[in-house]
Amino acid sequence: MKYHFENACIDDISRIAAIEHEYFENGVAYTEEFIKKWMIYNPSMFWVVKDEFGKVLAHTILVPVTEECYKRLHQNELHDMIEFKETDVLQVENSDYHYTASIAVAKEYQSKLAIVNTLLGGIIYYFSQHGNRIITTPITAAGLRITKSLGYRSIDGRDGIETNYEIIIGKDQDDPIRKKYSRILRRIENRKEE
Repeated sequence: MKYHFENACIDDISRIAAIEHEYFENGVAYTEEFIKKWMIYNPSMFWVVKDEFGKVLAHTILVPVTEECYKRLHQNELHDMIEFKETDVLQVENSDYHYTASIAVAKEYQSKLAIVNTLLGGIIYYFSQHGNRIITTPITAAGLRITKSLGYRSIDGRDGIETNYEIIIGKDQDDPIRKKYSRILRRIENRKEE
């Protein structure tokens, strides 16, 4: 089975919301209305992994934010996209500042390494092209493991869920994070060829 990392569309909203509700409680899980509002505002923020039949198996929300919004995230004044206003979010992909709002694989597929690799590889590739400073706020133990595996570090020194984590991807090809991401992408590509 082949899996594809691609921009989400309006037809994917209900499946994205369903995956959100598998992991997150009401009030934390993004609703269909919330996703639709933001997808209309900036459709390039929403990414999904689909199988060859077009079924959404996983998703992520990669939010280009203003420098001011990023500073507030960095100071732990904001901890979730639910707290964002439209003036905090850019309507383009290219920004030095991003917030990773969600990373989730449908529970029935979370043990499928090819799906997880497609999702993480897509995120890594996206940020190698469209980001420099990225913050996320893991709210589950699994989310914290993914956050750390991608190279994020706690901003305030606390290690745990519901605190903000940051990664800085240098623009120089010799930057350690950029080199790590290149190695990860090569390993993922090699597995696809096997």
